[in-house]
Amino acid sequence: MTARNETTLPYHPCHEAHRLRSQGFQLDENENYLPTEFPCKIDSPLVWKGEEIQSRGDEWMFQLGKDEVTEITAAMKSFQDMGRPLKDLSPETFSLTPPLANRFRGLANSLYDGVGFVVIRGIDPKAQSIMENIIIHVGLTSYVGTKRGYMGAKGNDVLAHIRDLKNHFQGQDIVTPSFTNDAMTFHTDLGDVVSIYVLNNGSNGGSFRIASSGNIYNFLRETRPDVLRTLSQPFVFDTLHPEMPSYEKPLLHYHKEKVFLQSFRRPFTGFGNTARSSQLPPITGAQMIALDELHYAALKDCFVLDFEDGDLLWFNNLALLHARDTYQVRTGDEQRHLLKMFVRDQTRGWEVPPAMSDRWRELYCDRTDPRKEEFPLQYPTEGQVPNYGWPQNG
Repeated sequence: MTARNETTLPYHPCHEAHRLRSQGFQLDENENYLPTEFPCKIDSPLVWKGEEIQSRGDEWMFQLGKDEVTEITAAMKSFQDMGRPLKDLSPETFSLTPPLANRFRGLANSLYDGVGFVVIRGIDPKAQSIMENIIIHVGLTSYVGTKRGYMGAKGNDVLAHIRDLKNHFQGQDIVTPSFTNDAMTFHTDLGDVVSIYVLNNGSNGGSFRIASSGNIYNFLRETRPDVLRTLSQPFVFDTLHPEMPSYEKPLLHYHKEKVFLQSFRRPFTGFGNTARSSQLPPITGAQMIALDELHYAALKDCFVLDFEDGDLLWFNNLALLHARDTYQVRTGDEQRHLLKMFVRDQTRGWEVPPAMSDRWRELYCDRTDPRKEEFPLQYPTEGQVPNYGWPQNG
């Protein structure tokens, strides 16, 4: 542990501190802030503001009818009857009629050609066991991508249980904010598409926020191109795990005519009682400003989504940033509980920039031969805090 001081940046942004750091900036119209290959403006359906999205529900909300829910349930039971392992779930083994299968494939396409996210609503998770809910989650998500990413740097889990674990690991530091009820700042995860299934929303608060990275880029390109320049230069990442070495990467990339804007905060601020290592160079004043500008630009134009039990959310993690509000912790079966996966469509998935490719190889590689995929039925509750999740996520 290291003591925080005035040169560190808190995980949760402070608007007044950011205002004081940023005052005095003047845009120099004669300065080239970014290399010429970066576009002056991104023009794409993936570029939007939150205020526009609410009235465009037909582009991102799919309300299942009774017959469609019955069909999904039948596909789940059919897979169970096969007696095959969960890693065999695919559109072939989680078989739907052509009209519904094609609808899901169309929704998957909208992650790249539309607004970049989809909510499927109408499933009742309380009508199924945990195993049946996992089959439904994995089976439907296979229509988005069949290459499943590992949920952390170790192990073979390709599915994670997201819920507050503080009561189970009292006195231990949890360095992954998703396993607490704390607010999570705007960030990207590893992976192409993130799939979240709501077993139980069960809480007051916890709104999910989504923001278009293309819109953020356009806003900063016009108002704070110096921030984009800083984001395009290397940052030193702290993994917050002593056994995992630090590394350097930019957060902004341009590759194959696409802008990739990543957002991480925890590696530069620490989280909870775990601070950024004093053995690493401190982040610079320009990097502090850039990280805060990135968060507030996302917050300004985000779309707020309030989950319902049974919601299935898919979103393009390479085109959107996301955040979560703090929520009230409940007990027992009323505790907020989500399932999460990372998946890739081998055909539609974007080629990532070289600076990101090593993490993508780690995420989607085969750690065993033959490849093992594990789908835990329960969340961890005892022993040491699990080294769970990728160190930069959150």
